[in-house]
Amino acid sequence: MKNKKIMTLSAHAVLASLAILALAACYHHPASTSSGSSSCGAGETCLASFNAGNYSYTVPSGFKSITILAWGGGGGGGLGCLTKTIGYGGGGGGGGGFSKVTVSSGSFSAGDQFSVTVGSGGLTNGSNTLPLPGYSSQVVDVTKSNKLLVSAAGGSAGSSTICYPGGITPSGTSPGGSGSTDSGGTGSAGSTTAGGNGGAGGGNGGNGGAGGSTTGSQGAVPGGGGGGSGPVSPEAGGGYGGNGMVIIETP
Repeated sequence: MKNKKIMTLSAHAVLASLAILALAACYHHPASTSSGSSSCGAGETCLASFNAGNYSYTVPSGFKSITILAWGGGGGGGLGCLTKTIGYGGGGGGGGGFSKVTVSSGSFSAGDQFSVTVGSGGLTNGSNTLPLPGYSSQVVDVTKSNKLLVSAAGGSAGSSTICYPGGITPSGTSPGGSGSTDSGGTGSAGSTTAGGNGGAGGGNGGNGGAGGSTTGSQGAVPGGGGGGSGPVSPEAGGGYGGNGMVIIETP
């Protein structure tokens, strides 16, 4: 039996937990996703899920196509600041982009080695440290002369409010990362009371972190942007961006 019910699930349902790996006995799933190796056979649907890091994946035999879903990491939330008279929160980080591609069997062979790179979310390191953008994710067929199969960009770092003697420059918005299927959501600007919210990951990816009155919240996996920190003194850090993710499905 070949159950295609899984194909109708939203990305949130797929990614909220790895419980999807036990949905149906009709599906064969790799024993380990750290290397992405698989012994799936024809007539079985095999899923390999990869979190932030670098991996290898061996294409199993007996399949006519491979579908790859990739999310870039979300950008870290921006810093807010406060003067004696006024303050603004930092902007939320942009969400990671999303790409999906289906590759026919004429473009790959059983035993091909794929290099899988999954981007981490942008970090923030507390006060006085600007956040980092999210990192991109990609899958390359090493066997086919490093042919790029899919890529998804990370989200921009959250815009930070800049305080200087006698003035203040409020934070702005932060665009999401690009993807061939869907771009990540835009992180919102901070306000006089709180940091901006992070943008959601593209393709029904992870939600952006909420902007806070002090520190911002972390973006959800995959690809949610971190929330901006509030208008406080001393400065507080924004939320980390959510890590990206790659899923390889051999139906």
